[in-house]
Amino acid sequence: METYWNTKLTKDEIEICARLLNDIMHKQGSTLAHFGDIESVREFLPALVNDCAVRVLRSVEDNHVLGIIVWGVSNFWWSKEPFLFEDLVLAVDPKYHGFAREAIKALEVLAKANKFKGILSGCLLQDKPQMVLNSYRKFGFNEIIPNMLKVYK
Repeated sequence: METYWNTKLTKDEIEICARLLNDIMHKQGSTLAHFGDIESVREFLPALVNDCAVRVLRSVEDNHVLGIIVWGVSNFWWSKEPFLFEDLVLAVDPKYHGFAREAIKALEVLAKANKFKGILSGCLLQDKPQMVLNSYRKFGFNEIIPNMLKVYK
């Protein structure tokens, strides 16, 4: 399938992403179910689109959304140089295989084009984090530290 990246999402596409994220966040046993909020997604995703912090992978054939990445810039306390921070990699079309690979390639293009020192990424929403880690390892990423989260009720 031929694909291309752009930075635009329609209101309907934002709603599809919001509902998909809501479903993922509220899977049984997900820590995010305690505080994941579909209204926050509906509010923040359009702002991120306006800030060009979203990349959308589309099918050339019919222009539909295959997946999105959300990214930002972070200056960590341990480096004077900026890093690209991956906030979200979301496969939208379940029939499209290889989105993780395409997303990682796009993150690398963004990082190099903006002269970032590196990329920091994770897998907060994944129920199979090992699969995500393996995808990143194929591109030369190293696992540096597991993240911890405590939720207060």
